[in-house]
Amino acid sequence: MKTEERTWRAVTVLIKCLGVAAVIFILAVGGKMAYQFGYHVFAQQPLSDPPGKEAALTVREGETIKEIAEILEAEGIIQDALVFCVQERLSKYQGELKPGTYVLNSAQTPEEIFQILTGVSGETDE
Repeated sequence: MKTEERTWRAVTVLIKCLGVAAVIFILAVGGKMAYQFGYHVFAQQPLSDPPGKEAALTVREGETIKEIAEILEAEGIIQDALVFCVQERLSKYQGELKPGTYVLNSAQTPEEIFQILTGVSGETDE
């Protein structure tokens, strides 16, 4: 009976240790992912170096930032649509995007793209 009891305790301790290790692993991986996401949101880096790749974007009335971001990601102007949406939400340009046709470049920062899409920089082709 003592051998059975010792075996059971050893198994219990092993399971608890594995559980703690799993929690530590999940926290480490989750923390790394959260850091990387936050870094990309606040770093404001362009997708590529100049001269970059140009693409025309037509923003229609009522189009959401998510729809615009997905188009920009598909066109190779931005790297991550979700990051771009969060950047817009945290910027002074939130909800200020104006309908029109714009020429954007992958060498532009998100801030520069927001300035263009809101008409602050005056670069529209309508």
